[in-house]
Amino acid sequence: MNDAFQIIVLSFVIVAICGVGFFAISRMRKKLKEPDQTMGIGFTLSDLRQLHKSGQMSDVEFERAKEKLLAHARKPVEQPGQKRG
Repeated sequence: MNDAFQIIVLSFVIVAICGVGFFAISRMRKKLKEPDQTMGIGFTLSDLRQLHKSGQMSDVEFERAKEKLLAHARKPVEQPGQKRG
């Protein structure tokens, strides 16, 4: 009777460990599949437009900053060897 109880308890422990492991792996996979939301520049195109409209940026500064922002946004897409889809 004592041996049977130990086997049942150990079976539940093993099943619990497998369940926790499965949950942890599925969370990690989901986290790794999510796209990186940080751009690193600190400004959005909307921010640049607001600065330009308020007169805090000249036309030349706005165009230059916009091109840098767009080039940075395109960078991950243009890397060779990266699969799409």
